[in-house]
Amino acid sequence: MPRLPQPGEDNGNWGDILNDFLLQSHNADGTLKADTIKAAIPGQIQVARGNKKYLVYGGVLRNNGAPDYWQPIEDASHSPVGIESVVTSGSSITINHPNLGAAKMLSFSALCDEQLNSAGFSVGASVGTNSDVLIMSRSLTPVSGVLRWTSSVWEWIGSTGVSVAYDSTTGVITMTHDQIDGSLLSLYNISLTARGATKYAPRVTNTNPTSTSFSFYWVDSTTGTSLTGAPTTDMRAYVAHGSAGVRPVANPQPVDTIAFPSSNIWVIGFYEAAENWVPPTT
Repeated sequence: MPRLPQPGEDNGNWGDILNDFLLQSHNADGTLKADTIKAAIPGQIQVARGNKKYLVYGGVLRNNGAPDYWQPIEDASHSPVGIESVVTSGSSITINHPNLGAAKMLSFSALCDEQLNSAGFSVGASVGTNSDVLIMSRSLTPVSGVLRWTSSVWEWIGSTGVSVAYDSTTGVITMTHDQIDGSLLSLYNISLTARGATKYAPRVTNTNPTSTSFSFYWVDSTTGTSLTGAPTTDMRAYVAHGSAGVRPVANPQPVDTIAFPSSNIWVIGFYEAAENWVPPTT
C-alpha cells in the first residue's frame, strides 16, 4: 500500500516510496489527476484545522415542474456535492444530507438568483446536521395606476398584470391583479380618486377585496346616484390597492421555470465533522 517514507528509515528507498505515494493523486508533471478529490471524498469536500475536520455541501436547485419540482442541477456547468435528495412539499423545500457526517453547524447560505430576486423572492432556512428546510418569501408591492374609459375600451396605465371587467347592469368594475400582501391592513387599503374635471366619483363596493382583486362603482357627484349602463369618458380615476409587505410563499411548487425562466436557488452549507468521521471510500 502506498505510504510516506519514514524519517530515519527507508534508507536508499526514500525517493521511490515518496514518488509512489505522490503518483496516487498526481501526474508526472505535478498536476492533480482528474477526479482526485472526488475519488477520495465522493460527494463531499473536506478541510481540516488542527484536530477538527470540516465538511461542505452545496449545489444549484431548479424547479422544472412536476413531479420532482426543485432538484439539483447536474450538467456541463453545474455539479452538486453532498446533496442526497431534495423534496418539495406544498410549503417548503427540504434538502437531505444524512450521510454527510456533520456533527455541528457552522454556516449556511441560500440565495435566489437574479430572476427570482428581481421578482421579489428571497429564501430563509431552518438548518440541521441531516437536512435543511428552505422557506420562500416574496416582497409584494401595491397595485396602482390610472383607469379611464376611452370611448371604446377601458384603458389602464400603471402596474402590470391588471385586468378590468365592467358589469353594465350593476355598474360595478372588478379589477384583477397580481398578488399583493394578504394582511387585512393591505387588503382594505384601497384608494380611489377621480381624475380631471369629471362629475363622476368612484366608490368601493361592499364586496370583500382579496389579495388579487377588488371592485368599485361610479356615482354622479352632483346627485349621488349610482351609475349603470354604458360607460362614459367621465369615468376616470387614480386607483391603488394594497400596501408593501413581505409574505411567506404558501407553496414553492408553482415557482418554476415556466413562471420564472432559468430561475435557480443557490445553496451551500458548512459543518464540523463528527469526531469519528472518515472519508467515504469509493
